[in-house]
Amino acid sequence: MPFRKVTNYKRFNVGEYMRNKILAWEGNMSKQKKAKCVSKKLKRLDDKVKKLVNEVEELDSIRTEFIEGGSRQEEQEEKGFSIGMKAVVRRRNKPTGQACVESTGRTRRMETMLAANAIHGGNKDDTKPGAIGMLETLENKCKVGDIVKGLEKCSKFKSKVFPKIYKEYLKKFERSDENMLRSIAVYYGKGVMGKEKYRRVYKASSYEQICGSKRAKRVSVAKCPTTRLVPYDRLMQYIKSIDIGKLFSIREHLCNGLDECEKVNGFYRDIEDILVRLAEFYLNIGKYKLFNFNQPNSFHVAIGGDGAPFGKDDSACSWLVSFLNIGHGMLSRNENFLLFGANFSENCLPVIAYSNHSTKKQSFYKKTII
Repeated sequence: MPFRKVTNYKRFNVGEYMRNKILAWEGNMSKQKKAKCVSKKLKRLDDKVKKLVNEVEELDSIRTEFIEGGSRQEEQEEKGFSIGMKAVVRRRNKPTGQACVESTGRTRRMETMLAANAIHGGNKDDTKPGAIGMLETLENKCKVGDIVKGLEKCSKFKSKVFPKIYKEYLKKFERSDENMLRSIAVYYGKGVMGKEKYRRVYKASSYEQICGSKRAKRVSVAKCPTTRLVPYDRLMQYIKSIDIGKLFSIREHLCNGLDECEKVNGFYRDIEDILVRLAEFYLNIGKYKLFNFNQPNSFHVAIGGDGAPFGKDDSACSWLVSFLNIGHGMLSRNENFLLFGANFSENCLPVIAYSNHSTKKQSFYKKTII
């Protein structure tokens, strides 16, 4: 058959065909996305409907128990609080503190108070027995960790109850002898602090400066103020009231016959008096161990004196007394007590006179104090 050339033909438009395919695919994907969004919205609505149905059922049960059943608050106080088994099962699925609505919480709190009053002897006019009974139950039957977790969510306890209880104990502590001894330890720790330094420490440890104001604010933690040291004036009044025995003037007793330029000011204590006082202190305080050193019921006493530069032209001299078998069983600076103190060198005439006086006094004492 002879070949016949065809001249009239129409070309296939591939580009338009692909564009139509892509548009169809995009339209299909858009429909799928819309279907997924509608499905999610329907699921959320279904969850909300279920939640509302549960709340309606719960409210219906409350209405049945308290209105239709005739269980008003006054009747419950007379007959005692009770709850049906159906309500118990339903409430176990939603315990208090876990996905409970506010109305349910109010209802359960009212039921708790009614039950507590019925158990512990309270009524609608006097709920104190019920409240005390719940607190005693909480203290004796609950773990500390559970109580802490529960009270952390109670703003009334944290902001009002605990600070009020704490402040009562704080007032007693700040007026106690324990706080006085604490303040004395701060004042004399590693050397005498002095008036200005102590007052600065007192203010810095208890108050904070308010920005833009001259007034200071009490330092507090969790709405509870921190403990303050004893004020300086009251501290000095207490220190001066401590009976340390009789003090003798060096100018009056040890400077007789000396020129006025050789007389100095200072004080010393009677060695017998201070040894008896220290022995009584160590035996009665109950915090120190007495080392025997093969000599039971005896004290080993050390007395020494030394001078040191003091100021520009002056020097200071002091005599110290300590018990060697007290504390760590060694001569310690923490166990030294001032026996003699004055503002002059250790080789001046009053010190020599005191040394002779002290040696004569010691010759009459035994080496141990029974």
